[in-house]
Amino acid sequence: MDAKLIVFDFDGTLGDTRANIVLTMRETIRTLGLPERSEAEIAATIGVPLEEGFAQMYPGITEEEMLQGAKCYREVFEKSRKVLVPELFPHVKETLSELMERGLVLTVASSRRSASLNGFLRDMGIAPFISYVLGAYTYFFEYASLAEIEELYADVHVGKTEDGKVELVFQHPEQAERFGYLGLKCSEVYVSDEDRYAMQALSEIVGMAIRQHVLSEKDLYGTEERVTEVLSSSPQTQAQWKWFCCLNRIERAAEPGEHGRWRCIKAKKRCIDPWIENAGRLSRISARFSDALTAFQNASQEDWLRGYSEGRGDQCGSKKLNGPKR
Repeated sequence: MDAKLIVFDFDGTLGDTRANIVLTMRETIRTLGLPERSEAEIAATIGVPLEEGFAQMYPGITEEEMLQGAKCYREVFEKSRKVLVPELFPHVKETLSELMERGLVLTVASSRRSASLNGFLRDMGIAPFISYVLGAYTYFFEYASLAEIEELYADVHVGKTEDGKVELVFQHPEQAERFGYLGLKCSEVYVSDEDRYAMQALSEIVGMAIRQHVLSEKDLYGTEERVTEVLSSSPQTQAQWKWFCCLNRIERAAEPGEHGRWRCIKAKKRCIDPWIENAGRLSRISARFSDALTAFQNASQEDWLRGYSEGRGDQCGSKKLNGPKR
Protein backbone atom coordinates (compact mmCIF):
# COMPACT_ATOMS: atom_id res chain seq x y z
CA MET A 1 0.00 0.00 0.00
CA ASP A 2 1.45 3.38 -1.05
CA ALA A 3 -0.78 5.43 1.27
CA LYS A 4 0.82 7.02 4.32
CA LEU A 5 -2.24 8.68 5.81
CA ILE A 6 -5.91 7.74 5.94
CA VAL A 7 -8.73 10.18 6.71
CA PHE A 8 -11.91 8.58 8.06
CA ASP A 9 -15.34 10.09 8.35
CA PHE A 10 -16.97 9.27 11.67
CA ASP A 11 -20.76 9.09 11.34
CA GLY A 12 -21.69 6.01 9.35
CA THR A 13 -18.07 5.01 8.74
CA LEU A 14 -16.47 4.26 12.12
CA GLY A 15 -19.47 4.72 14.38
CA ASP A 16 -23.05 3.60 13.80
CA THR A 17 -24.62 6.88 14.91
CA ARG A 18 -27.88 6.85 12.97
CA ALA A 19 -30.11 5.81 15.90
CA ASN A 20 -28.40 8.31 18.26
CA ILE A 21 -28.80 11.20 15.83
CA VAL A 22 -32.44 10.42 15.12
CA LEU A 23 -33.30 10.17 18.84
CA THR A 24 -31.45 13.39 19.67
CA MET A 25 -33.02 15.29 16.78
CA ARG A 26 -36.53 14.11 17.68
CA GLU A 27 -36.06 15.33 21.26
CA THR A 28 -34.71 18.64 19.90
CA ILE A 29 -37.71 19.05 17.61
CA ARG A 30 -40.08 18.37 20.53
CA THR A 31 -38.21 20.86 22.74
CA LEU A 32 -38.44 23.57 20.08
CA GLY A 33 -42.06 22.81 19.31
CA LEU A 34 -41.38 22.23 15.61
CA PRO A 35 -43.45 19.99 13.33
CA GLU A 36 -42.35 16.37 13.56
CA ARG A 37 -40.14 14.84 10.90
CA SER A 38 -39.81 11.19 9.87
CA GLU A 39 -36.77 9.05 10.62
CA ALA A 40 -35.85 9.15 6.92
CA GLU A 41 -36.03 12.96 6.83
CA ILE A 42 -33.84 13.24 9.91
CA ALA A 43 -31.38 10.61 8.69
CA ALA A 44 -30.99 12.52 5.41
CA THR A 45 -29.29 15.33 7.37
CA ILE A 46 -26.53 13.08 8.72
CA GLY A 47 -23.14 14.31 7.54
CA VAL A 48 -24.06 17.96 7.05
CA PRO A 49 -23.57 20.79 9.58
CA LEU A 50 -26.46 21.11 12.03
CA GLU A 51 -27.57 24.50 10.76
CA GLU A 52 -27.83 23.14 7.21
CA GLY A 53 -29.70 20.10 8.51
CA PHE A 54 -32.40 22.29 10.04
CA ALA A 55 -32.67 24.30 6.82
CA GLN A 56 -33.05 21.02 4.91
CA MET A 57 -35.84 19.77 7.16
CA TYR A 58 -37.58 23.15 7.48
CA PRO A 59 -37.17 25.16 4.26
CA GLY A 60 -37.75 28.85 4.75
CA ILE A 61 -36.60 29.10 8.36
CA THR A 62 -34.44 32.09 9.27
CA GLU A 63 -30.73 31.99 10.03
CA GLU A 64 -31.51 32.80 13.66
CA GLU A 65 -33.86 29.81 13.83
CA MET A 66 -31.19 27.57 12.30
CA LEU A 67 -28.67 28.69 14.94
CA GLN A 68 -31.24 28.20 17.70
CA GLY A 69 -31.98 24.70 16.46
CA ALA A 70 -28.28 23.78 16.37
CA LYS A 71 -27.78 25.18 19.89
CA CYS A 72 -30.73 23.21 21.25
CA TYR A 73 -29.52 20.00 19.56
CA ARG A 74 -26.10 20.34 21.20
CA GLU A 75 -27.69 20.88 24.61
CA VAL A 76 -29.85 17.77 24.21
CA PHE A 77 -26.86 15.84 22.89
CA GLU A 78 -24.65 16.77 25.87
CA LYS A 79 -27.31 15.57 28.32
CA SER A 80 -27.65 12.19 26.60
CA ARG A 81 -24.08 11.61 25.33
CA LYS A 82 -23.03 9.29 28.16
CA VAL A 83 -26.15 7.18 27.66
CA LEU A 84 -26.29 7.19 23.84
CA VAL A 85 -22.73 6.15 23.00
CA PRO A 86 -22.72 4.90 19.39
CA GLU A 87 -21.45 1.42 18.58
CA LEU A 88 -18.50 0.69 16.36
CA PHE A 89 -19.25 -1.05 13.12
CA PRO A 90 -17.97 -4.68 13.07
CA HIS A 91 -14.18 -5.10 12.87
CA VAL A 92 -13.43 -1.35 13.01
CA LYS A 93 -11.15 -1.59 16.05
CA GLU A 94 -9.23 -4.54 14.63
CA THR A 95 -8.86 -2.79 11.28
CA LEU A 96 -7.56 0.43 12.86
CA SER A 97 -5.08 -1.58 14.93
CA GLU A 98 -3.79 -3.40 11.86
CA LEU A 99 -3.45 -0.18 9.85
CA MET A 100 -1.53 1.51 12.66
CA GLU A 101 0.80 -1.49 12.96
CA ARG A 102 1.54 -1.07 9.25
CA GLY A 103 2.77 2.44 9.94
CA LEU A 104 -0.15 4.42 8.54
CA VAL A 105 -1.24 7.67 10.15
CA LEU A 106 -4.96 7.50 10.96
CA THR A 107 -7.08 10.65 11.23
CA VAL A 108 -10.75 11.60 11.45
CA ALA A 109 -12.49 14.52 9.71
CA SER A 110 -16.15 15.27 10.27
CA SER A 111 -18.81 17.98 10.25
CA ARG A 112 -19.37 16.96 13.90
CA ARG A 113 -17.70 19.28 16.42
CA SER A 114 -14.23 18.32 17.71
CA ALA A 115 -15.30 18.00 21.36
CA SER A 116 -18.06 15.56 20.40
CA LEU A 117 -15.71 13.59 18.15
CA ASN A 118 -12.99 13.27 20.76
CA GLY A 119 -15.51 12.21 23.38
CA PHE A 120 -16.93 9.44 21.22
CA LEU A 121 -13.50 8.24 20.07
CA ARG A 122 -12.45 7.95 23.71
CA ASP A 123 -15.68 6.30 24.90
CA MET A 124 -15.59 3.80 22.01
CA GLY A 125 -11.98 2.85 22.78
CA ILE A 126 -10.40 3.91 19.47
CA ALA A 127 -8.84 7.25 20.44
CA PRO A 128 -5.32 5.72 20.77
CA PHE A 129 -5.39 4.81 17.06
CA ILE A 130 -6.26 8.32 15.86
CA SER A 131 -3.43 10.83 15.43
CA TYR A 132 -5.51 13.87 14.52
CA VAL A 133 -9.15 14.92 14.66
CA LEU A 134 -10.55 17.68 12.47
CA GLY A 135 -14.08 18.64 13.44
CA ALA A 136 -16.45 21.39 12.40
CA TYR A 137 -15.29 24.87 13.40
CA THR A 138 -11.82 23.59 14.35
CA TYR A 139 -10.41 26.36 12.21
CA PHE A 140 -12.20 29.20 10.47
CA PHE A 141 -10.37 31.99 8.69
CA GLU A 142 -12.42 34.28 6.51
CA TYR A 143 -9.96 34.25 3.62
CA ALA A 144 -12.63 33.22 1.13
CA SER A 145 -16.40 33.31 0.91
CA LEU A 146 -18.45 30.12 0.92
CA ALA A 147 -19.21 30.66 -2.77
CA GLU A 148 -15.48 30.85 -3.57
CA ILE A 149 -14.77 27.70 -1.59
CA GLU A 150 -17.55 25.83 -3.36
CA GLU A 151 -16.18 26.98 -6.72
CA LEU A 152 -12.72 25.69 -5.82
CA TYR A 153 -14.16 22.42 -4.54
CA ALA A 154 -16.08 21.91 -7.78
CA ASP A 155 -12.85 22.21 -9.76
CA VAL A 156 -11.11 19.39 -7.86
CA HIS A 157 -11.26 15.69 -8.60
CA VAL A 158 -9.17 12.59 -7.96
CA GLY A 159 -6.46 12.24 -10.59
CA LYS A 160 -2.84 11.21 -10.98
CA THR A 161 0.46 13.06 -11.09
CA GLU A 162 3.06 12.46 -13.79
CA ASP A 163 4.64 9.68 -11.72
CA GLY A 164 1.28 7.91 -11.33
CA LYS A 165 0.53 8.88 -7.73
CA VAL A 166 -3.13 9.43 -6.87
CA GLU A 167 -3.80 13.01 -5.81
CA LEU A 168 -6.53 15.63 -5.74
CA VAL A 169 -5.96 17.70 -8.87
CA PHE A 170 -7.38 20.93 -10.27
CA GLN A 171 -8.83 21.16 -13.74
CA HIS A 172 -8.08 24.86 -14.29
CA PRO A 173 -4.88 26.83 -13.52
CA GLU A 174 -6.68 29.92 -12.25
CA GLN A 175 -8.56 27.89 -9.63
CA ALA A 176 -5.38 26.09 -8.60
CA GLU A 177 -3.59 29.43 -8.18
CA ARG A 178 -6.40 30.88 -6.08
CA PHE A 179 -6.30 27.77 -3.88
CA GLY A 180 -2.51 27.92 -3.70
CA TYR A 181 -2.50 31.45 -2.28
CA LEU A 182 -5.29 30.66 0.16
CA GLY A 183 -3.31 27.64 1.32
CA LEU A 184 -0.21 29.77 1.84
CA LYS A 185 -2.20 32.20 3.99
CA CYS A 186 -3.29 29.34 6.24
CA SER A 187 0.26 27.94 6.33
CA GLU A 188 1.59 31.33 7.41
CA VAL A 189 -0.87 31.42 10.31
CA TYR A 190 0.35 28.11 11.69
CA VAL A 191 4.03 29.12 11.67
CA SER A 192 3.52 32.76 12.65
CA ASP A 193 5.43 34.04 15.68
CA GLU A 194 2.21 34.17 17.68
CA ASP A 195 1.11 30.64 16.84
CA ARG A 196 4.51 29.03 17.37
CA TYR A 197 4.99 30.74 20.71
CA ALA A 198 1.47 29.98 21.93
CA MET A 199 1.73 26.29 21.00
CA GLN A 200 5.16 25.99 22.63
CA ALA A 201 3.96 27.70 25.81
CA LEU A 202 0.84 25.54 25.95
CA SER A 203 2.83 22.34 25.43
CA GLU A 204 5.15 23.29 28.31
CA ILE A 205 2.25 23.96 30.67
CA VAL A 206 0.48 20.72 29.73
CA GLY A 207 3.76 18.80 30.01
CA MET A 208 4.32 20.23 33.49
CA ALA A 209 0.75 19.30 34.47
CA ILE A 210 1.32 15.70 33.37
CA ARG A 211 4.66 15.43 35.18
CA GLN A 212 3.08 16.74 38.37
CA HIS A 213 0.07 14.40 37.97
CA VAL A 214 -2.37 17.29 37.62
CA LEU A 215 -3.41 15.83 34.26
CA SER A 216 -2.99 12.41 32.71
CA GLU A 217 -2.48 11.63 29.04
CA LYS A 218 -5.96 10.10 29.09
CA ASP A 219 -7.37 13.51 30.06
CA LEU A 220 -6.08 14.93 26.78
CA TYR A 221 -8.49 12.69 24.90
CA GLY A 222 -11.37 14.28 26.77
CA THR A 223 -12.94 17.69 26.32
CA GLU A 224 -11.13 21.00 26.08
CA GLU A 225 -13.42 22.39 28.79
CA ARG A 226 -12.31 19.74 31.27
CA VAL A 227 -8.58 20.25 30.61
CA THR A 228 -8.77 24.04 30.88
CA GLU A 229 -10.84 23.75 34.06
CA VAL A 230 -8.10 21.64 35.68
CA LEU A 231 -5.27 23.90 34.49
CA SER A 232 -7.00 27.04 35.71
CA SER A 233 -7.94 25.68 39.16
CA SER A 234 -4.97 23.52 40.19
CA PRO A 235 -2.47 25.27 42.51
CA GLN A 236 0.41 23.74 40.51
CA THR A 237 -0.67 25.23 37.19
CA GLN A 238 -3.00 28.13 38.00
CA ALA A 239 -0.39 30.93 37.73
CA GLN A 240 1.10 29.52 34.54
CA TRP A 241 -2.33 29.13 32.94
CA LYS A 242 -3.26 32.70 33.86
CA TRP A 243 0.00 33.93 32.29
CA PHE A 244 -0.78 31.97 29.12
CA CYS A 245 -4.34 33.30 28.85
CA CYS A 246 -3.11 36.88 29.21
CA LEU A 247 -0.59 36.72 26.36
CA ASN A 248 -1.34 39.34 23.71
CA ARG A 249 2.05 40.56 22.49
CA ILE A 250 5.15 38.97 20.93
CA GLU A 251 8.65 40.40 21.00
CA ARG A 252 11.27 39.17 18.52
CA ALA A 253 15.04 39.46 18.97
CA ALA A 254 18.24 37.99 17.55
CA GLU A 255 19.31 36.96 21.07
CA PRO A 256 17.25 36.18 24.17
CA GLY A 257 16.81 38.96 26.74
CA GLU A 258 17.42 38.66 30.45
CA HIS A 259 13.77 38.66 31.52
CA GLY A 260 10.76 36.69 30.41
CA ARG A 261 10.24 33.39 28.63
CA TRP A 262 12.38 33.59 25.52
CA ARG A 263 12.11 30.67 23.12
CA CYS A 264 13.66 29.84 19.75
CA ILE A 265 10.95 27.71 18.16
CA LYS A 266 11.28 25.73 14.94
CA ALA A 267 8.02 24.60 13.40
CA LYS A 268 7.41 22.32 10.45
CA LYS A 269 6.22 24.27 7.42
CA ARG A 270 3.28 22.59 5.76
CA CYS A 271 2.15 23.91 2.41
CA ILE A 272 0.43 22.75 -0.77
CA ASP A 273 1.74 23.11 -4.32
CA PRO A 274 -1.42 22.15 -6.25
CA TRP A 275 -1.29 19.80 -9.22
CA ILE A 276 -3.09 20.94 -12.37
CA GLU A 277 -4.43 18.32 -14.73
CA ASN A 278 -2.30 17.96 -17.89
CA ALA A 279 -0.07 20.80 -16.71
CA GLY A 280 1.80 19.82 -13.54
CA ARG A 281 2.64 21.65 -10.34
CA LEU A 282 1.43 25.21 -9.98
CA SER A 283 4.92 26.38 -8.99
CA ARG A 284 6.23 25.28 -12.41
CA ILE A 285 3.55 27.27 -14.22
CA SER A 286 3.22 30.41 -12.13
CA ALA A 287 6.46 32.24 -11.41
CA ARG A 288 4.60 34.51 -8.99
CA PHE A 289 3.29 31.60 -6.93
CA SER A 290 6.70 29.90 -7.09
CA ASP A 291 8.33 33.01 -5.60
CA ALA A 292 5.71 33.23 -2.85
CA LEU A 293 6.11 29.53 -2.02
CA THR A 294 9.91 29.82 -1.94
CA ALA A 295 9.72 32.90 0.30
CA PHE A 296 7.49 31.01 2.74
CA GLN A 297 9.76 27.96 2.78
CA ASN A 298 12.91 30.08 3.28
CA ALA A 299 11.52 32.38 5.98
CA SER A 300 13.84 32.20 8.99
CA GLN A 301 12.83 30.77 12.33
CA GLU A 302 16.15 31.53 14.00
CA ASP A 303 15.00 34.56 16.00
CA TRP A 304 14.06 34.38 19.66
CA LEU A 305 10.51 35.10 20.76
CA ARG A 306 9.04 36.34 24.03
CA GLY A 307 5.34 36.43 24.81
CA TYR A 308 3.93 38.96 27.25
CA SER A 309 0.74 40.86 28.09
CA GLU A 310 0.12 44.54 27.53
CA GLY A 311 -2.80 46.65 28.68
CA ARG A 312 -4.44 43.78 30.56
CA GLY A 313 -4.12 45.16 34.10
CA ASP A 314 -1.89 44.25 37.03
CA GLN A 315 -3.23 40.71 37.27
CA CYS A 316 -2.02 39.85 33.76
CA GLY A 317 0.92 42.19 33.43
CA SER A 318 2.79 41.40 36.65
CA LYS A 319 6.40 40.28 36.49
CA LYS A 320 5.42 37.17 38.40
CA LEU A 321 3.38 36.01 35.41
CA ASN A 322 6.19 36.62 32.94
CA GLY A 323 7.57 33.21 33.80
CA PRO A 324 11.21 32.21 34.20
CA LYS A 325 13.82 32.25 31.48
CA ARG A 326 14.57 28.74 30.27
